[in-house]
Amino acid sequence: MIGTPELVIILVIVLMLFGVGKLPQVAKMLGSGVKSFKDGINGKEEDEEPSVKKSEPELLEGDRVIDTKADERTKTSKMA
Repeated sequence: MIGTPELVIILVIVLMLFGVGKLPQVAKMLGSGVKSFKDGINGKEEDEEPSVKKSEPELLEGDRVIDTKADERTKTSKMA
């Protein structure tokens, strides 16, 4: 079992290697690594994304795209 003196020595070595400023970043990376490891063991995949509805309809080969603003500009230029 690791006792208090060993933990203090490990903490001093970690502080010497990474410095006080980078310690929160190292802890965050370690936590995310442990989380992804647990997710991998449980069978969860990172690539799984919830289905997102597309805001624009998918165009098929025979479909035409109509620019309504261009139609409005054409109408106003013909009237002038």
